[in-house]
Amino acid sequence: MSQIDESEKKDYSFPLPIILYDGECHLCVRFMNSFKRMPNTSDYSFIPIQNEEIFSTFPQLNREECFETLHLIDENGKILKAGEAISFLIEKFPMVNKFKW
Repeated sequence: MSQIDESEKKDYSFPLPIILYDGECHLCVRFMNSFKRMPNTSDYSFIPIQNEEIFSTFPQLNREECFETLHLIDENGKILKAGEAISFLIEKFPMVNKFKW
């Protein structure tokens, strides 16, 4: 898990927190659409990993890993992956636990 150093923080073109997802994966798109309909999720940015700018904005992201598993960049710039990202979302939004993975 990576975190943005204080000296690296800047105004990103993508407001934090960010959920990265595969915009060509039907399951991923369905998850994002369901998540967006939940209360209190409007502060999240939903960025498809096909958006090349995300990798230049956050060079610590590994493109191949992003295609393999869910990634979330929290409000502090910490990158959470896979189960850690899902646990984070479940803690903030318990209804996520009801989603069919």
